[in-house]
Amino acid sequence: MHIFTRRAALRGTAVASAVAVAVALFPAALPAAAATGTPIVYQESASATGTFGGTAFTNAQVTMKMSSNTADVINQGTGFPQNRTGTVTVSVAGLGAATVTYGTAYVNQNQALYGTGVFSFNGAGGSNFAMGNKALLSYNLDRPFGPVTGPSYSNTNRGFQTSNGGLILKSVGTVTFQAFTPQG
Repeated sequence: MHIFTRRAALRGTAVASAVAVAVALFPAALPAAAATGTPIVYQESASATGTFGGTAFTNAQVTMKMSSNTADVINQGTGFPQNRTGTVTVSVAGLGAATVTYGTAYVNQNQALYGTGVFSFNGAGGSNFAMGNKALLSYNLDRPFGPVTGPSYSNTNRGFQTSNGGLILKSVGTVTFQAFTPQG
């Protein structure tokens, strides 16, 4: 073999080896395969008092739900799974429904803070519609769940922005939470 041909062959082998080592050591540098998951709906409902689009309501059924996918669940630290994608809607009995401008679903499994697991829909500016139940300590937003009920941990008097104006919950009764796969 001619010396230049042999050097080229060795150089090609070295490059191939370097690529193999890089792929083995840095798999995150490769294009990610599309994550697959399952469509899911997270839903909370409770009797509440407040205002919706400037109209007051008293002891009306309020239902908030997010339609998303389990592939979109992320963990923001130990015991803090979140889903920030999907469409969040709210309905208030007798007043109609609207799309929430910004919404995140999360579970807080920090017992030291609440003494229980907490599911919450959060909006901009610290608004939330939340409830607590010990069963939530093992729930990661990744499968159907519930229904479970518990006391409200909602941050009252802070509003959610919706397509029909603001939603402000002034008082919230016992909350029911469930997660389910939508029917086709």
